[in-house]
Amino acid sequence: MYAAMGVLTPVFDRERTGQGQDLDVALLDSQVTWLSNVASAFLATGTEPVKRGNVHPNIAPYQPFRAKDGWFILAAGTEVHWKRVIQILGTEEDTLGTDPRFATNRDRVANRAMMEDLLHEHFEKRLVEEWIRDFEEAGVPCGPILSPDQILGHPHMAAREMIVGLEHPTAGLVKSLGNPMKLSRTPVQYRKAAPVLGGDTDAILRDLGYSERDVESLRNRGAV
Repeated sequence: MYAAMGVLTPVFDRERTGQGQDLDVALLDSQVTWLSNVASAFLATGTEPVKRGNVHPNIAPYQPFRAKDGWFILAAGTEVHWKRVIQILGTEEDTLGTDPRFATNRDRVANRAMMEDLLHEHFEKRLVEEWIRDFEEAGVPCGPILSPDQILGHPHMAAREMIVGLEHPTAGLVKSLGNPMKLSRTPVQYRKAAPVLGGDTDAILRDLGYSERDVESLRNRGAV
């Protein structure tokens, strides 16, 4: 990803200045940038982070929750979001809405386990679809956690042509994921399925300058 963006940047600069430049992208450097939250917290405090799974280390609640029929993500990233969560749960006068241990994000992070237990008691009473509907209407970031079957069979996948079927010479119709880049003038083309073992050998050798006689000779000698 960084290499692709890094290549595009000097290409754009070249169009403006007429000058090229070197690009140096290291895999380790790129990987480390994905530690943004963890790295920032460690550099600021020197505290060794602990494993939290899918829980946000600095914001609460910002994590998966189990509903009656499945899981969903809730991301109450601001105090306004938290107040809306409390209103939807109907707990303004309950512990979640009045306990000072949950008053601010810092408090909720410090008392995360207790907060999670209380939230789970509420979320397990209703369906994922119901929670998502209410939170979306209130402007609270959220989303369902879908299984492979649910996401691959979702109408959005069909509308975006993200499932591609190609005929394979031995396996029949083979389905695979499509390309997410949708180009207006030069759209992605899906010409053929993956070849069988050695299926393109002759064509590659011809492209390299071997004659039909040369290819046949290599084949007879067991080289290909």
